[in-house]
Amino acid sequence: ALVEKGKMNVNYSSCAIFKGKVSESFNIKNIKNNHYPIVFEILNENGDCLYQSKKIQPGYEMSQIELKKELPKGTYNCKLKVGYAEEGNVFSAFPITIEVRE
Repeated sequence: ALVEKGKMNVNYSSCAIFKGKVSESFNIKNIKNNHYPIVFEILNENGDCLYQSKKIQPGYEMSQIELKKELPKGTYNCKLKVGYAEEGNVFSAFPITIEVRE
């Protein structure tokens, strides 16, 4: 699928499972048809940043992340804020559920 300039297409898992700070089940992919590298953040309900990524080039994916701080065991409704690394004005936010098991 072609991606229009100024838009982006991202595949990600809508539920991420963590053991402590490290994800056991998480994936985000910058599809190869995107024009630029992407960066993403995971924000909690209050808008605090739990994780901030480095650049992911088109065609690459990230399948494990480590949160900035350990969360108590439980399920959290968070936001995945994703955008182009170099084209700073294109950002989207998607719901993501984080489940901390230990």
